[in-house]
Amino acid sequence: MKEIDHSTLLAIRPLSYQGEQVLPGRWSAFFKALRNLLVQVGIEAPDSSDDLLLIYYDEPFAALSTFFESLQSLKKQQWQAGMGAVPIQIIVHLHRRKDPPVDFGEATAPVWGVLQPETVYLTRALKLQWSLFFAGKKMPAHQFTDAGDGLSQLSFSGDLSELKRERLFTGRFLAAKGACPECFYCGMANHAPAHCPSKQLTMETRGLDRVGYLSFAKIDTLFKQIMAEQKKMAELLAANIDGAQIRNDSALQVYVAYFDMYLVYQPRFLNYAAFSLFSSWDGIGKTDRVKVDSRNLHSGFDCLRVGKYKQALDFLKAESQALGGKQFYATLGLAFVALERGRMGDMAHFLQIANSTAATEKEKIYISLLTARFHRLAGHPWKAEQLISSVANLYVDCPEVQYSLIQTRVHDGKAQQQMQLLRKLASGDRRYFMIALMDPAMLPANTMPGCITRKTRKQGKTWPRRRRFSQSCRPGSAGKKTRRCRIISRCWPIWKNSSGAAPSMMFLISRTGPNP
Repeated sequence: MKEIDHSTLLAIRPLSYQGEQVLPGRWSAFFKALRNLLVQVGIEAPDSSDDLLLIYYDEPFAALSTFFESLQSLKKQQWQAGMGAVPIQIIVHLHRRKDPPVDFGEATAPVWGVLQPETVYLTRALKLQWSLFFAGKKMPAHQFTDAGDGLSQLSFSGDLSELKRERLFTGRFLAAKGACPECFYCGMANHAPAHCPSKQLTMETRGLDRVGYLSFAKIDTLFKQIMAEQKKMAELLAANIDGAQIRNDSALQVYVAYFDMYLVYQPRFLNYAAFSLFSSWDGIGKTDRVKVDSRNLHSGFDCLRVGKYKQALDFLKAESQALGGKQFYATLGLAFVALERGRMGDMAHFLQIANSTAATEKEKIYISLLTARFHRLAGHPWKAEQLISSVANLYVDCPEVQYSLIQTRVHDGKAQQQMQLLRKLASGDRRYFMIALMDPAMLPANTMPGCITRKTRKQGKTWPRRRRFSQSCRPGSAGKKTRRCRIISRCWPIWKNSSGAAPSMMFLISRTGPNP
């Protein structure tokens, strides 16, 4: 696929004197509110200012739809029909990487002196490509008028309410609905941690790597369905599902994928981390190499899973006091027991003890993630951000830490500043496209995941390279192969002729590593 060599620049120049005449004492707040809405989708340029707002978008439709939706929303709240046009001037430009600076890049540029307020003007570069960029888009009736200086005035005669941004995932808010506090294990608000359906899952029952092959519309529909049938879905998990059931049931894939987003906070991950043969952090990209070398710890975790807290305490305390025992993981088990019993003070105490005994990199990352989440849910987001920020500086390549930092900052009202970090994270691990899309913690940044996923979308798929990638790597395909393609090429005949299905793309990527 050809690399995208363009973006759309939305330039807005406020006529502050006229604005103060219409909204005395309120104009500055009005324009700031408009800016805040616009940057939820776009990225503000470094040279943007209060005198000339410069915001970049992925494509022209996103720029125009975001602008009109944001402006109309504000006008309904603060603008009256008799006030006339909003005193702002607007230019939309198709910017290419090697283009020279635009001649309207300064608020004092002559071109601004001839533009009408609240009227959109397109540069020649965008006007020439209009048909290409808006083919298939639902647009109200419109026309162009030559305005001189290389600009065309865009006028609408149809209903502007038709010009709406595409919402990729409209059902995410359903996970946050409920009368309970947010569940530590999964982020839902309709149950306590002791009754979290994730407790019925194992590290072998995963859905996140599969659900990305469904279209966004399908995921959205299925998500709404499973949220309306949670009792039925929870009973299904309690019946001990296996990988084959998940592969054959799209609704189950979406339901399990939701819990996979919060995997590192769940008892199944604690059990895996305690017995993993790997000393380094493995996060959501886990492997299955485990060795149960502590009967007390294993029994304690099993009792925790089924809600036998007294027995769990006995086993976990015995392990924490045993010479050479797995004290760190036993203490985390005690913290989870306290959580499920509603004893948050005890949980904080055990997390503090675990922090003091963390020795390896894996243990330090793990306790930091758990403690940061505890602080946020306890109503101390500043403590969470302070902790996770310091850890993120130490472990810049740990996606779970980086995503936790994004969640914390979004919760703290800093959504728009996290766009670049989330893009970088998702480009390195495609699972984070789906996580950002489904995560209720991202609700304050409602438009952000759509912008992230839109960059990799093709025919409605989140993992767009699956068919093209596998075909190009099969034996006999022409062209130079990457390391990943060479490995897949050698293994393809085995997968093709086996009784099972070929592995998912995320399986291949995790086993073969990045392309050189």
